[in-house]
Amino acid sequence: MPRETDEVGDVRFCLPDQDGGERWLRLDEIPLPPTTPAAWPR
Repeated sequence: MPRETDEVGDVRFCLPDQDGGERWLRLDEIPLPPTTPAAWPR
């Protein structure tokens, strides 16, 4: 998938949205399905 780095060094990925367009999101902004298990505590 396409990716770019912004001026502060964050990497963003281009994902399709529900309307057929595209959205640039950081990895922590990408929505996950409700069945995704919680992260392992560190």
